[in-house]
Amino acid sequence: MLPPARRICPATMSSRVDHVVICDFDGTVARADVGNSFFGTFAEAPWADAVQEWKEGRIGSKECLEKECRLTTATLEDLRRFSSLQDIDPGFHDVVGWTREHYVPLAIVSDGFREYISLILGNHGLDVPCFANRVEFKGSRLRPSFPYFERGCGRCANCKGFHVRRYRDAGYRTVFIGDGLSDLCALPESDVVLAKNELADHCEREKIPHTRIADLGDALHVLRELG
Repeated sequence: MLPPARRICPATMSSRVDHVVICDFDGTVARADVGNSFFGTFAEAPWADAVQEWKEGRIGSKECLEKECRLTTATLEDLRRFSSLQDIDPGFHDVVGWTREHYVPLAIVSDGFREYISLILGNHGLDVPCFANRVEFKGSRLRPSFPYFERGCGRCANCKGFHVRRYRDAGYRTVFIGDGLSDLCALPESDVVLAKNELADHCEREKIPHTRIADLGDALHVLRELG
């Protein structure tokens, strides 16, 4: 469920545009690619082959995640311990504070799993709406599920373009922050793109309008300029 399209503090009512900030998690909010690190820790060696197949476009991310989960032996307690070791970009606290101060909706959209995202955010005292895939632990086996797959592009397990488009359709000007290949579907649906790493390189090659950032501290500077 999306927030209402008009949410303006009475003290700051003006003709300003209603923005929404939509942020990737792995490598953007979290310093590391948490999903890859998790599978690298708990999965059998062939898990990396699935990732390579995905990068080469031979399989979609849903099939990639299903293969990785089949190769993984881990419990929910393992995930909790693993998540407790994960750092986030310190600038994310400031981004959260800015969005709350200015009544700007903020959401995380990830092609990873909500379970580790929620744990990591909770470990850092944060509670942010999140749209992601799900995973259930059956003892030491993982059972993934993909609640948004049918509404996406058919390649992504959780298509970020679908979620950004939902906000645009609700009347928001969309600001997307991301870092990698799983963010590509968000680009044509975003009014403002703040990109780092592989995503920024892709935008430069394809001449897609964007602002290159190094971290979420840079992103906050751009958000402040948006007003």
